[in-house]
Amino acid sequence: MLTKTVVSYTKKTTTHLEILNKKIFLESIEKIRTEKNIKESHYQLTNLTGRLNDEFVLIDNEVFKDIDFSNLKLDAFDFVNCVFDNCDFGETTIWCCMFKNCKFVHSYLTTLRVFESEFQTTTIENCKCGLLHFADCSFKNLNFDNCYEILDAYFGNCIFEETAFNKSSVIYCRFEDNISQESPELEFKDCLISRNYFTNIDLEKFKFSNFSSLNLNSFQNCIIREQTFDESVNTTGQEYNSIDFSTINKSIKLDYNLLKTLFGILNSDIKEYVFGLTNDVKFQSVFISYSFKNKKFAKRLNSALMSKGVITFLWEKDANGGKGLNKIMKENVNKFDRVLFIASEDSLRSIACQFELTEGRKKQEKLWKDIYFPIHIDNYLFNVQEDDIRPLEKQDEYWKNIQELKKLNSLDFSKFLNNSADNKFDEAIYNLVRDLKK
Repeated sequence: MLTKTVVSYTKKTTTHLEILNKKIFLESIEKIRTEKNIKESHYQLTNLTGRLNDEFVLIDNEVFKDIDFSNLKLDAFDFVNCVFDNCDFGETTIWCCMFKNCKFVHSYLTTLRVFESEFQTTTIENCKCGLLHFADCSFKNLNFDNCYEILDAYFGNCIFEETAFNKSSVIYCRFEDNISQESPELEFKDCLISRNYFTNIDLEKFKFSNFSSLNLNSFQNCIIREQTFDESVNTTGQEYNSIDFSTINKSIKLDYNLLKTLFGILNSDIKEYVFGLTNDVKFQSVFISYSFKNKKFAKRLNSALMSKGVITFLWEKDANGGKGLNKIMKENVNKFDRVLFIASEDSLRSIACQFELTEGRKKQEKLWKDIYFPIHIDNYLFNVQEDDIRPLEKQDEYWKNIQELKKLNSLDFSKFLNNSADNKFDEAIYNLVRDLKK
């Protein structure tokens, strides 16, 4: 036969205590200290009358030691020159309070919710902080010092002035702001900063410094400034931080060492690359002129340009069958915006390449525009002399072509002719693509 088990629960009650002055507040704290052994009541210490008139109860020059403030609601109090030593604020809610010249030390700030409150010239030292929720609060000259663990804290739409985390572990926290507001003034000094979210923040007055370690943090829709990270910050192992396209687009062009150290990004031109991915960027089309002896490099260059959205003509890929060779070259030199000339001893000695250069020079003279876009894979362009050119009947024509090339800044791709060097090659391609924007 089945029996029915009845489980009964004791519902906690909320006790409202109306606080009119400091004396009643202290008496209430003592009452709560005595009665809390029962652990059946939530207490709400309110100053409803004063809150309506902006006349908060002043609690000044008090030392609260070993006080259990857990499960309290504090509403409309000004704490001035107070010390909270080894106090428990678990499950506490604070509304519209001021903490000025106060100190929290060796206390438990866990599951603490704080709304529309101010902290001025206040220190939180050697405290355990977890599941904190600060919304619409103001922090001025607030310091978190030597807090072993600040875990899962939320700072939403808060104002930070001269606020610092010093020698603390800041983990799984969220800093969120309205990016149109003035930049929060916040510094992390010698901190472990891990798995945090920084969202919608202009980091102009943010600073990560003094050998802080940043691991697996996320920067979303932020603006990173020149002084945001100092040279001492680092990442442990390969636990790189993440950064979204919006942040890259809005921020300064980040230093290569910073990109590599904090974000694991090996391309110093990532800003230009992301801009091209996220904006409707149009590029000049290019006719690639090269010697067939350099076709392996030409194919690699062509593939890289096409992957970035540049329209190209490569002879082996795009030349139509059944047409005269000179006609194909002439038509396409005139069809495409630029002649991307791969300068080498082989190409400068090539009759076909010189024909393409001549057609490009004619187009240049007709349009009064720079048509040539030289890159070089050896130094022959800079060393060749007019007397070196053969056949003699072409010497004048070819030398004019070469002189036009020499007038322009040729990008150096020589190191990639027989060396993959993928990261450096990608960087060089980004520079090339950047200069092909219309």
